[in-house]
Amino acid sequence: MFAGHHLSHVLSGWMMVDDITKIDYGIAQDGKDDLGVSWRVFNLKTFECIKYSQHETLASFGMPLNLIWKCMNLHGNPLDCGGKLMGAKSYGTPDVEFASSQDYDFISENMFTAYHNMPKPVGKWDFDSKEFRDWLATFFLIWETAIVKLFEKCIPLESSVIYSGGVAQNTVVNETICQRYPNLIIPPHCYDGGLALGALAFACLTTNTPLPSKEGFPYWQSDEEIETPSTETIIQIANDLAVGKIVGWYQGKGELGPRALGNRSILMNPAIKNAKEILNSKVKHREHWRPYAPSVLEECASDWFDLSVPSKYMLRCVQVLTHKQSLVPAITHIDGSSRVQTVSVEDNEIFYSLISTFNSITGIPMLLNTSLNDGGSPIAGSREAAMKVFDNSDMDVLCIGNTIIRK
Repeated sequence: MFAGHHLSHVLSGWMMVDDITKIDYGIAQDGKDDLGVSWRVFNLKTFECIKYSQHETLASFGMPLNLIWKCMNLHGNPLDCGGKLMGAKSYGTPDVEFASSQDYDFISENMFTAYHNMPKPVGKWDFDSKEFRDWLATFFLIWETAIVKLFEKCIPLESSVIYSGGVAQNTVVNETICQRYPNLIIPPHCYDGGLALGALAFACLTTNTPLPSKEGFPYWQSDEEIETPSTETIIQIANDLAVGKIVGWYQGKGELGPRALGNRSILMNPAIKNAKEILNSKVKHREHWRPYAPSVLEECASDWFDLSVPSKYMLRCVQVLTHKQSLVPAITHIDGSSRVQTVSVEDNEIFYSLISTFNSITGIPMLLNTSLNDGGSPIAGSREAAMKVFDNSDMDVLCIGNTIIRK
């Protein structure tokens, strides 16, 4: 059986809905599929592809990000280039007039060509250059507008939609799409690592075989930590966080996708003004323009963020309420935005308990949450891997199950 790359991307969201065959549309955007096509739209009631990039085999929305990454001489895995650049756009001022003059019907199907036709910065592609930052902000405005226009051209606004593929990891454009499509569903494993789940769904649906249980999603990795932290351990870790310690947190089963969702995390107090700089210098070694995300108690989210619905997988970028920004500077980006994860007791009881305990100490119902790794390395998938991150960095505390290790 052959499911196809893009259809597998879309069907990989089966565990997020009651019945995927009742969803109206699926759209996948990534580099290119088995036939060189960079995006496809499907009718999910029939699996029929109803629209795809027609005019070039390198129409990829992600390819220009890779080229910009190379021109900036950034280091690390090229597959991470989009994530590295995502936070940079807010440091520049876009040329709105130039962006509004673009032919988005052309760009939505010829992104790669449109990028090459776009005027480029003069001199070094250096983040320290205001000219370059402004150019990058202009490019991202065009790039994001083209994605939104593509949605609007192909999918009615009231439709239910599963959106997947590597491009769906861009939280800034996701938020713009969410504002137009309230029934938008994005799986946390929307990158290529989720393809096997989509292929499984295709096999089950086409042979009338029941799909597996959704229990425990998205904590489905096989690297389970059996031991659980006691109430006393959670209180100790919450107090460590309250006084500014960097804490590694390894609990239960690892989460699917590239985002730490509370089981394989590095945590800090979001109220510490220079927490981002501390974390970058001691552990993560990331580019200075990249923000860190918060994990917030679901029932408190609307008190701190412009968010009225759950955001369980860090796939939306919303505004921190103006009067709250100074209270949590470590997770507030330069433009006032934040890539939020909401946490409920049903989603993750242990992580919820830690945030609740931290809230009772500090009055802040959230933690800065980033993946348990050094920048560019895989998320720790074993006790040994977690210990390696701890030993090779200046992390202060590591909590594995009910075991606390300190430096």
